[in-house]
Amino acid sequence: MDETVEEKDLGVYVNTGLKPSTQCTKSVNSAMSIIRNVTRNFPSIDREDFAILYKTYIRPYVEYCLQARSPYLTKDIETLEKIQRRATKCIIGMKGMTT
Repeated sequence: MDETVEEKDLGVYVNTGLKPSTQCTKSVNSAMSIIRNVTRNFPSIDREDFAILYKTYIRPYVEYCLQARSPYLTKDIETLEKIQRRATKCIIGMKGMTT
């Protein structure tokens, strides 16, 4: 009988250790690709317009099934916060600001 290490069920990745690291990594990779597409198509964007794009396209990837995976590891929390730091750099006038 084959043993699986990782499985995807209802869009949530679960591994044998029940740690949310895989789900966080997959979510961040998807959100980063969306941020790259937004910055490629909108090279200069103001805060209000980016807020609409962020709430519509990026935040659902980061927040999907957050209650089920509940990131408690520091590396997972930092990985998810990387999305917010990257998004802040896309807005005119906020490039040099820290979070």
